[in-house]
Amino acid sequence: MATYSVSQLIGKTIVAKKDLPIYRLPSDSAQPVYVVKAGQTVGVVDSYVLPKEGRSYLHLSFLDANGKPYYIRWGDAINTAALNQQGVKSDETIQKEQDAANKPFDLASFIQKNITLVIITIAVISLGGTAIKTYGGRK
Repeated sequence: MATYSVSQLIGKTIVAKKDLPIYRLPSDSAQPVYVVKAGQTVGVVDSYVLPKEGRSYLHLSFLDANGKPYYIRWGDAINTAALNQQGVKSDETIQKEQDAANKPFDLASFIQKNITLVIITIAVISLGGTAIKTYGGRK
């Protein structure tokens, strides 16, 4: 499963990929109070609770209609494609983009990828030069 910076999840809508238990407390011993079915929306992430003693999972926090928090455990039951559609990028995607941005310009690679364009450009310049020599340019 791809990894995400949890700060990117604040304000994003979470959709269940599989049945996803809802908890009222962010602890390992908490019992689910509800299950969101696959394909349903869980809610908009309000905050998160990091793992620590007694809490093995990252918990995402949401607020119900009464302003009372409820939690889900981060895992493979979350539809990450729905997050990507909201502009959330995985750490791996961010790294690839940074690597591509930091890659120096390679002329040989550019020419190899665009050889047809390079040949046509050279031909046009050559023909243009020949036309100017033949017809003497503007008069």
